[in-house]
Amino acid sequence: MGVDVYVKDLAEIRHFVSEVQHFSEEYLTQLNRIKDGVEDAYRTVEHLLKVLQKRLKEAEAEKRCAERALQSYLDSFRNAKDRDGNPIEPDPVHVQALEEDIERAKEKVYRASRRLQEGEYLAQEIKQRLTEVQVILHSAYASVAEKSQNVCVSVNKAADRIENYIHS
Repeated sequence: MGVDVYVKDLAEIRHFVSEVQHFSEEYLTQLNRIKDGVEDAYRTVEHLLKVLQKRLKEAEAEKRCAERALQSYLDSFRNAKDRDGNPIEPDPVHVQALEEDIERAKEKVYRASRRLQEGEYLAQEIKQRLTEVQVILHSAYASVAEKSQNVCVSVNKAADRIENYIHS
């Protein structure tokens, strides 16, 4: 009857090892999901920075276009003369409208530049925090994997000894 108890205990020990391995695998899977989420967040930060950079470039291009439009308009009157040979002056209302376009474009550049600066600062902070999380996750993953492996090896050794004892 004592041998039956040992065999039953041995089955419980082997089941315990299986459960520890299952728990470890599930835990490591969850840590991997978190790691994947951190990597996605990092890529999102990079993408958003690129969006801000693109918006700044677009604003700068719009400003250059507005400046060229004014210069082109003014250039078109450089040597313009009416039928009597008098110089034709640019329409001041049109010049003012073009200058206002330039000012609006400059304001867009300023706002886009500020947003990019703020975005870069926030991105740096976020990336730093994400890196810290990655380090912690890596450490936790290694620790869980190692400790669960150690437990399983130790318990399996003990189970093997019990099994050898039973069969001797």
